[in-house]
Amino acid sequence: MKMLDYVQLAHVRMGENLERSSELVAQLVDIFQSGSFDALRIVASGSSRHAADCARDYLQDALQMQVSVVTPEAFVDFEHTYPQHVLNIAVSQSGYSTNTIAALDYMRAHDMAAVALTANVEAPIKEHADIVLDYGVGVESVDFVTLGVEVLVEYLVLFGIYGGQARGTIDAKGVAQRLDDLREAIHANAVMCKTAEAYVQDHMLELSEHTPAMVVGNGPNYGVAEEAALKLSETIKIPAMHHEGEEFVHGPEMQIVPGYL
Repeated sequence: MKMLDYVQLAHVRMGENLERSSELVAQLVDIFQSGSFDALRIVASGSSRHAADCARDYLQDALQMQVSVVTPEAFVDFEHTYPQHVLNIAVSQSGYSTNTIAALDYMRAHDMAAVALTANVEAPIKEHADIVLDYGVGVESVDFVTLGVEVLVEYLVLFGIYGGQARGTIDAKGVAQRLDDLREAIHANAVMCKTAEAYVQDHMLELSEHTPAMVVGNGPNYGVAEEAALKLSETIKIPAMHHEGEEFVHGPEMQIVPGYL
């Protein structure tokens, strides 16, 4: 399969996962509910971190608690003390990420529950976590994480919905409404694929020029901007930077010239 095949498969996989949503996140919800946690910290890097950044605001709203997203290195060196009574979730789609494994080792060495999310529960990560959970993406056989980004966002949103229900911040009516909203978002994703293909064809010349690119996004779309900049760097090998909206107008926009993307 090619990368574009996984892009087009995303709404199908997300739809399948939505149909088994309660079962998919049940184990993580049980862990969350049994631990009387006051905060949530997601430890991830690369595309997994970007997906977590997309879902962070939603999780905070659904769970009504502080939710932070940190890299494994930042977690080990600095971001492990506060907040206290926090549930740490380490994410590695491949299950081979050595920095995420190091973060899990730190958790276990310091008597923290070491929960891992992955697409490959048989990968080396299983030897370093107390609990390994499959977030439902399946196997991706291209070099660049594609399907895994959107499916991880969906998984975290579903955890927010059912975790919020368990925590008492979302009632049954709210759960049903949020699941309907997610169903609409999955449909919109399918429409987006067709729209994006047309957009790329219309702008093929600009997108084909190897000029620096800047991607801007706010809130949940900051994670999208991070991922877009990464994919531009990985796939077509151009310098690409991500910025939050206000930070972009605070300086970086001043370097924009007509040749920039």
